[in-house]
Amino acid sequence: MKFSEKEIEEMKKFVKHLNSKKDSVVIVEGKCDSIALRKLGFSGKILEFHSFKG
Repeated sequence: MKFSEKEIEEMKKFVKHLNSKKDSVVIVEGKCDSIALRKLGFSGKILEFHSFKG
């Protein structure tokens, strides 16, 4: 899936907003999602729903 520059910027803005909230937590499906969220700059806690490949 490809995302436009505008969509990416909106996501980064949202991540920045999450980072400004104390003790924010994001739940993702798996490790790849965690990695992507970190690449977008998220610095809070990430919980992985699935922590295995399958």
